[in-house]
Amino acid sequence: MCKRLNAKHAADFGALSLVVKRKQPFTKEILHALLISTDKGALDLTAPAVAAAFRAFVATLRQTGMRKSELALGAGAVFTRALATRANLQWCLRGIIYADPPPDLLRHPRVGDYAILVPPPSKADPYGEVWGALPIYLHYSPTEPDAAFNHLATLELTVPAVGQLRHTVPLISADNKQPLAAGQLDRMLQLILGRVVGKANASKYSWHSARIYLACSLLAAGASVAQIQALCRWQTEDSLRVYARLNPGSYDKLLTRAASADVLSVSVASLPPLSSELAIRQLLGLSLVDALAASA
Repeated sequence: MCKRLNAKHAADFGALSLVVKRKQPFTKEILHALLISTDKGALDLTAPAVAAAFRAFVATLRQTGMRKSELALGAGAVFTRALATRANLQWCLRGIIYADPPPDLLRHPRVGDYAILVPPPSKADPYGEVWGALPIYLHYSPTEPDAAFNHLATLELTVPAVGQLRHTVPLISADNKQPLAAGQLDRMLQLILGRVVGKANASKYSWHSARIYLACSLLAAGASVAQIQALCRWQTEDSLRVYARLNPGSYDKLLTRAASADVLSVSVASLPPLSSELAIRQLLGLSLVDALAASA
């Protein structure tokens, strides 16, 4: 019945009408624009604490692929420790792991320093049984100003939380009381995108675009299916097939290599009878004597 209905729909409205419409991945340019924005709207990004929280949110999504719901508060929800808290974040600085990072070391990081972020529960892992014991490592790089390390360090310095307070305050917060609200983040995203890509294109993106960006970037970088699945924290390959899309450059390289490849494989059913020496010669393009000599 479903096949018949789909066939009728395709006949009436065209096959493209059945293609699932999904959000597009962010680009590096869009992410950078979000990270340097000083727009005012649902959030005032000219306020240092608000800007630090917003940028830490964007940079964390960019490099971890976390879902918005893991870091921000949904409409009508109340903050609980099920959401990421500052205790989810530790720092390895100068080879020593700190729960309370020394401010001076955060202000002057060195190559080899990194943040250790423990994933909070998510819809794919509601009790932290799968990913909770597998931390995310976010390294400092002097040539990567958009790195999550930098913006999380700025958040630690701008809105500090020490001692037991780290277990009770949100990871991403401008006041150490409430996480950034999902609705505010959505409105700021559309405001900034309207300026960067135009209002007509802004609706093609959501905060989930950061997760898609990470999957696509890992694929373009040559990461294996297992590695992409692990870094994006998918329990099955189904989501990976949807979101890890080849970029045009990688697609072109694959097709170019395919065009120059020789296809010599045949199926068993296509092989001629062994007694037909002539047919085998034609199929393989060489004599049996040559073939035996090559395999010796």
